[in-house]
Amino acid sequence: MSPERVRRRRRNTTPATVATTTALLLCSSLIATTAPVVDAFQPHHRRLPAQSARLRPRSNTIALYFADAENDVHDQSSPAPRGFGLTSTDSSKPRGRRKGGGKNGSKRRRRKKSGSSRPYNSNSKSNNSSGNLENDRKIIERYTWLRRATKNLLDFELYPPGSLVKGKWHELSSIMLAWSRLVKDGTYDRLLELLAGQQEQQQQRRVGTSSATGGGDTARLTPPLVIEGLLKRIIDEQKAGNGDVSITADLYNVAIEAWAWAAAAGGGGADASVSATKPNSYGAPAALVTADQMQNGNEKRTAGSSAASQSSGPSQALAAARRAAEVVRSLQAAYETTGNEALRPNSHSFLAALGAFTRAACFTSTSSSSDQATAAKEAEGLIHWMEDLAEACKNEDAAPGTVAYSLVMNAYAKSGHRDAGRKAETIFRSLESASLRESASALEGSSDEGNGRWSRRARSTANTFCYNIVINAYSRQGRRGGAVDSAERILTEMENRYNATLDELAKPDVVSYSSVINAWARANRKGYGAQRAENILNRMEAAGIVPNTITFNSVLKCWAKSRDSRALFRAEALFRRMERLHEEGNADVQPDRITFNTLLHTLANAGKAQTAQRAEFILDRMESMAEEGNSELAPNLFTWNSCIEAWSKANVSYSADRAYSLLRRLIALQQDRKATKRDRSVRADRMSYNSVIFALSRSTAPDAAVRAEQLLGLMEREEAQGNPDVRPDVYSYSSVISAWSRSRKQGAGKRAELILERMEQRSKAGMPRLKPNFVSYNSAIDAWAKSGEGTLGARRAEQLLLRMENLYAEGDESVKPTANSYNAVISAWARSGTRCAYWKAEELVNRMWERYESGESDVRPDHCSFNTLINAISKSQREGKAEKALRVLRRMDKLYQGGYKYARPNEMTYTSVLNSCAFTFVEDDLSKRKALDVAIFTLEELQESHYGNPNHVTYGMFLKACANLMSTDDDRWRRVVEPVILQCRRDGYVGELVLKQLQDAAPEHLYRNILEEVVDRDKMTLVKLSDLPEEWRCNVHEKRSWKGRSGRELKRQGVLALGRTET
Repeated sequence: MSPERVRRRRRNTTPATVATTTALLLCSSLIATTAPVVDAFQPHHRRLPAQSARLRPRSNTIALYFADAENDVHDQSSPAPRGFGLTSTDSSKPRGRRKGGGKNGSKRRRRKKSGSSRPYNSNSKSNNSSGNLENDRKIIERYTWLRRATKNLLDFELYPPGSLVKGKWHELSSIMLAWSRLVKDGTYDRLLELLAGQQEQQQQRRVGTSSATGGGDTARLTPPLVIEGLLKRIIDEQKAGNGDVSITADLYNVAIEAWAWAAAAGGGGADASVSATKPNSYGAPAALVTADQMQNGNEKRTAGSSAASQSSGPSQALAAARRAAEVVRSLQAAYETTGNEALRPNSHSFLAALGAFTRAACFTSTSSSSDQATAAKEAEGLIHWMEDLAEACKNEDAAPGTVAYSLVMNAYAKSGHRDAGRKAETIFRSLESASLRESASALEGSSDEGNGRWSRRARSTANTFCYNIVINAYSRQGRRGGAVDSAERILTEMENRYNATLDELAKPDVVSYSSVINAWARANRKGYGAQRAENILNRMEAAGIVPNTITFNSVLKCWAKSRDSRALFRAEALFRRMERLHEEGNADVQPDRITFNTLLHTLANAGKAQTAQRAEFILDRMESMAEEGNSELAPNLFTWNSCIEAWSKANVSYSADRAYSLLRRLIALQQDRKATKRDRSVRADRMSYNSVIFALSRSTAPDAAVRAEQLLGLMEREEAQGNPDVRPDVYSYSSVISAWSRSRKQGAGKRAELILERMEQRSKAGMPRLKPNFVSYNSAIDAWAKSGEGTLGARRAEQLLLRMENLYAEGDESVKPTANSYNAVISAWARSGTRCAYWKAEELVNRMWERYESGESDVRPDHCSFNTLINAISKSQREGKAEKALRVLRRMDKLYQGGYKYARPNEMTYTSVLNSCAFTFVEDDLSKRKALDVAIFTLEELQESHYGNPNHVTYGMFLKACANLMSTDDDRWRRVVEPVILQCRRDGYVGELVLKQLQDAAPEHLYRNILEEVVDRDKMTLVKLSDLPEEWRCNVHEKRSWKGRSGRELKRQGVLALGRTET
């Protein structure tokens, strides 16, 4: 008898009070819950000892305990709860008057009106306040009765094999359907939620003790395992000679659907439990399973339940899908063996199994991609088996149609497979081939056996939905293997097919174009990809398809991620285009919060003050629109953080103040009682604080470092008060250290080192996430180097470097010194002004070189290292420092010519050598002549080399060297210096430093010869830089004024414009 007929003949039993005070349900563990049910599957299992029920009713919780075993098994007088129209447990009672009036019929109508038989819906509005407890009570009552009835029917002592005659065996199929409904309507999910809440409360009451939690993953196997057990009992009845039993493929479909549900739910623990049953469990004649096989399977399930419950994710979902496919294959084998048409798998059987693999392939976005890819591969294998069955005329219903192929393509699309797009396209081509064969068969009108196999198959059509799945599969591959080009190729194929045939089934729609645009967004091809995405948008409109908000947002996302110079212009143009379309009456392109946030992200990436101001204007606009009633445009945390980030990246003096004010505004909003609940829910997080601290670390304001440390303290206090969203991280502390480094204040190094020590203390106190890394140490070293504390700063910087080396030697990779670490210490010694600065700097450079040659590539000396060494030489009082600086330059040139590209000299290198010449203060003429020769040689080499060109500082240092090393009557002023000055004029590098040296040191006749062309003779002594022609100074970009500085001040400051060294 078919399940439909069984359902029509169900008998409505009289409802009674079942467990009136509390639920008699599971124990604290769902593993223990499934144990008696699984044991009941055994053909001749041993009876469990009776357990007395302990009822502990509570007001707000639901107690889940075992009921008394005797009542659980033998109490047949307990009727089915409402919602279960099952056959009566007493088959001897008459079953008349089921459909019409009478007592039972009137009760059924009253129950239908009251709505008590509706399935549980967790999203229903009626499930609130007091109704929740009532719904939960009904769920527990429903499950308790179902579990009791299942135990009764699976008890071989109570009902020996062959005893379920007449209507009794119909209860087996009815209860199978009841278990199926339990998972389909969401009731079982709610049951697991109730259990999880009960276990959490038990753990809270038993602090310090380990409670046996029930493994919700294993509990998800209960419905499919119970359904298989019921199906097994039906098979045993048929084997025992019960002629009333009728087994059909629809009963197997119930089990297949249950395993498909387990695959969609994650199928926790399925890997151990499902694989216990042998592949041919249903494959024997008449689909019978031996008692030994079931016994062995249950033992394996019991042994593996603990380990299986610890694993979760796609491996269990994949095992559940495999079990669904196994049932289908076994059913097909039984049909081929017996020839019983009732056992022939129908299209629903195959589609349910394919759907299980599709659900397992896309279980979660964070699942193991290997298991998801395996699920997609096995789905492909299943559909190929279906094709073989249809080709061999073994089962016409196995012939896959559009839905079947779509399921496999979708499995590949969402599986994360490296070659998902090509795999999905291969399945799509198989669908096209099947469609062509159908068309050819229809045209031939053949009805012979060879072509007749296609007569009953589902219609196979490569429609728009299938094309979109293939495009989506390529889109999810990102930058792999030209996936985006293949996605656009499929779109072009759709367009060409539609233009050639006008086939509406293959017409590209909004999803087609949006998927290709999304593919370009994921491909991350910067400006080129963004332009291609916008071209697809234009192509879409030209085809007469109106884009929606999602389409525009995808193009905006492309431009936001591109970091192209045109990104901001194109993003704003697209935004105005959306607004214009919306004003023209197209409601599908209304800018939403994602649109505004993407535009804000683009503005933030621009890093300009103007874009930051526009970002803040958009924020104000969104707030205004939200106040006017458009709550969907209310700013969220991303909106605020984008605006703060825009100001933090703006390179203006007041950017930190604006970012700081936005943060204070956000904090005040969440504390404002007059603000709406939605606005107060937007709370500043770690990114909000870190962006402001970063802005302060770049600020030159006197109090920037103090304010940054105050914000860090506020984050720590918020964390202590239980707000994990603002928990500071290593970036927070490192940015504050960098702020002190930037301040260049007296005591900045000490403050930076104290913050570093605070990080170390907190990391040792149980917060390993705050362990300082090499960035933290480098910032602290740089703070000491720039603190202006001379020898103390240099020594403290070197001590921090030694600490890094020791920690790295002990195995701490996170604090491995880098080239920047050494460069900062070299700079500290260069700034110290001590007599040993040059030797210390040279020692550090040599140490770097030794470690580099030993294989540590992170500490290789670069041009910054050598430039800082030359700077230390120029600031020393060493005799012959000009020649020594030139030797370092020669060493750099030799290394670079030998293939060491990191030592390439640049303009700063040559200027530093000139600086050492300019500040060579010696009395003997020989030393002066040598230093002057070095200066002339250095400038000439720079002019002729490919390392760069002299700038205004280079020319100024050369003139300074000439002024210190030559007398005013030296003929070399005319022969050497005058051509250099004329070249400086032609290059446009006459800056304040050059003009100052001409006024203070150049001979009178040279000074007048240079300036008489543009300045009157009577105004020669009062010449300003602005009085000179623009072409003389067009390339000068000075950040500081040199006017009015005396030679003594220049001597004290040493390197002049080179005061800022690279680290």
